[in-house]
Amino acid sequence: MKLPDMVPLPPRPTLLFVVSLNLLLHRASVAEPVVVGASDYLGGAGSSGQMPRLEYGGTANVTASVGQTARLLCRIYHLGERAVSWIRKRDLHILTTDIFTYTSDARFQVAHQEGSSNWTLLVNYAQTRDSGIYECQVNTEPKRSLAFNLHVVESFARIQGPGRVFAKFNSILRLTCVVNMPRNSNVELTWLLDGRPLGEERWVTESSDEYVTSRLVIRSARDSDSGTYTCAPTRAAHADVQVHVISGEHPAAMQHGVAGGQRPVCPHLILLLIGHVIVACSR
Repeated sequence: MKLPDMVPLPPRPTLLFVVSLNLLLHRASVAEPVVVGASDYLGGAGSSGQMPRLEYGGTANVTASVGQTARLLCRIYHLGERAVSWIRKRDLHILTTDIFTYTSDARFQVAHQEGSSNWTLLVNYAQTRDSGIYECQVNTEPKRSLAFNLHVVESFARIQGPGRVFAKFNSILRLTCVVNMPRNSNVELTWLLDGRPLGEERWVTESSDEYVTSRLVIRSARDSDSGTYTCAPTRAAHADVQVHVISGEHPAAMQHGVAGGQRPVCPHLILLLIGHVIVACSR
């Protein structure tokens, strides 16, 4: 018995639908090529295609006084979308990342204004234990960083010369006070005589990176200028010096100035000075 020729069956609607759907899905999956900029290949490069650049905003060695706010200024250019962190090197503790603080010590903060290149680590109420190396770091690959050396010191004033000064009557008396506080301390300094403030026109104060120096000048010294002079800076220990304005000479401690008129030397004053020398030599 001869079998009839097989007649091909028409494609079923379900099969046509599946083939068409697969074709559509295939075309939809072919996305346009992604253009990768040079900045995507440069780990850490900003939107301009340049690597971040870190610079010291001031000095790498920062000195602060106990109780003051220490400021470590790091300038970062071409940062892009990268993060900035401050690291304490002695224990590798991350203190801040961007504007967020990651330490329970609330004295540590970061100061930054949006769009600015300045990233400043603030150490409020600085203590001597805060001294050490701090690192400003950008999370590039490899990481880029700047190291700062913070030195927190106990501040005190010191008046140059002996603790007891003898000045000739009608001479010029000069006292110099040095305070180990840096320029950015915003220290206020006052001179006192027996606890009473002197006029600000009598002294000149200058600042350097590590010290504040104040020079007091008393012209035409009189008996009323004798007493205890105090160099009194804010947030630092004070210093005193005893000043005696006399007539005559006292070579061991006399300040040399512009000589004026002489007055008779009182005998009891001579005896007092001789006794002072004898006591000093007997020690």
